[in-house]
Amino acid sequence: MSFPYSVGQCPISYNEFSTGRPAKVSTHSKRFTSRYIDIPNNPYYCFGYGLSYSTFTYSDIQLSNHTLTMNNKITARVMITNDSDVEGVETVQLYIRDLVGSVVRPVKELKGIQKVLLKPHESKEISFDISEDMLKFVRRDMTFDSEDGQFVVFIGHDSSTENQQEFVLIK
Repeated sequence: MSFPYSVGQCPISYNEFSTGRPAKVSTHSKRFTSRYIDIPNNPYYCFGYGLSYSTFTYSDIQLSNHTLTMNNKITARVMITNDSDVEGVETVQLYIRDLVGSVVRPVKELKGIQKVLLKPHESKEISFDISEDMLKFVRRDMTFDSEDGQFVVFIGHDSSTENQQEFVLIK
């Protein structure tokens, strides 16, 4: 779960809908920004934070292909390194964002997790298969299906990760 800085941020969730208002002050208008004056917009602890006592680093995401079709899968790979002097278990989290949909889509959706045990300073490659089934949602016409378009895949240690790559679904 996510922990807010203040009760004024409640309810707070990693898979919230975009407000349509930027968090940063725009040079065009300060009126339509979403920000707190005394605390950041982000939660104090993001979803997935603190699941390990060790410190890990992630490589950039490598995609097997940047185009996903109905009968294919994309494999997303990252290299994870335990930077600590102690053995640790990392919970690797895969999030996907649908950039354009027929209905409002969450900013990030958790689509996969893997736990990996790493010895001190050990590295390991982790991979996730992304299929068209993972991109389905209840559409405007009340059918459960996916839609063509651009998607962003995130892989990291919690929901605040910015480690991302883009791909396109073509049906």
